[in-house]
Amino acid sequence: MPISMPTSFNPYGFTSPGMYLANVPTATQSPQHAKDITLDTVEIGVKSLLIGRMVAKTATTQMQMSMLKDKPASALGLTGSTMLRTAAKGGLVAGGISLIRNGIHLSQGDINLARAGGNVGADLLGGTVGTMVAAGGASLGVKLLAGSNAFGMGTAGLIFGAAAFALADTAYRATGARDFVSDKLTGIAERWFDGQDPSGGV
Repeated sequence: MPISMPTSFNPYGFTSPGMYLANVPTATQSPQHAKDITLDTVEIGVKSLLIGRMVAKTATTQMQMSMLKDKPASALGLTGSTMLRTAAKGGLVAGGISLIRNGIHLSQGDINLARAGGNVGADLLGGTVGTMVAAGGASLGVKLLAGSNAFGMGTAGLIFGAAAFALADTAYRATGARDFVSDKLTGIAERWFDGQDPSGGV
């Protein structure tokens, strides 16, 4: 007679990250700093230029290398190789800029530590995804001017890459996805801080 194991069998109480995030209620205890369109625009602009330049330089280098081998990279192949080389770096750039801004808000008492961590984490994730989108834009620009010199390809890559990142990051905020991720991460931080401090202070 075959022995069947129950589908809920979990002797070690393992919880996957997806399940854990799903069970975290939307954070309501930690305040969020006031919306500032000017600062948001400046932040998006700085990130777009820095990340746009990075993906453009990488895409141009990859294209030049493929052309030296007499095997010009396809737009899809160029996008993939650029993504792999820049996604994590772009996330760190976005996270670093967010760390500075949220550090200022934290020092001014606008937010607490849990919310600062949630915001930085949300921006790190958004920066990583945005960099992948920027890599696609930069690769398209470089591919369009593949017959020109490095300056031409790099300039086109910068324009397309920066524009792609700006659109992706703006959409990330406008759709409420950034606030959703920030709330989830802030909720996790609140639970951790509450576990460390009996008074529940964050």
